[in-house]
Amino acid sequence: MITHDSILQPEGVTRFNTLFKNNQWLAVQEQSSLNVVRLKLPSHTHYLYVEQLESGDLKLFNQQLTFKAALGKATTVTFNKQAFSLLITDFEPLSSNESPLPKRAKLSYTAFKLI
Repeated sequence: MITHDSILQPEGVTRFNTLFKNNQWLAVQEQSSLNVVRLKLPSHTHYLYVEQLESGDLKLFNQQLTFKAALGKATTVTFNKQAFSLLITDFEPLSSNESPLPKRAKLSYTAFKLI
C-alpha cells in the first residue's frame, strides 16, 4: 500500500509518499521545504538535518549521529540497529547558515528500510 500525504508548514508544503507492506513501513519519498530527513516509523520518527559542506558533500546529523552523503548517491544510515538506504536527489538551501535549525531548503529524497 502507498499513502500520499502533504503537510502545510510556515516554510512551505512538504509532500511524501510512503510504501507499506503488511502494515510495515518500507520506504518514503519526500519533497520538503526544510533541510530535514524524516524517517517515520510506527514507534518513532528519526530526524536528520541536512547541510552542504564547502566540498559539496552533504552532512546529515542530529544530536547523536553524523553521516556524510553525496547528492545522487545512496548512503546507508543506521538508527538503533536499523539500517536505511538514503538517496538525496535534490538539495538547495534557501536560508542562511546563521538561521536556526531547521532551515528552509528545497530537499528531495528517497529512503528505504533495509531488512
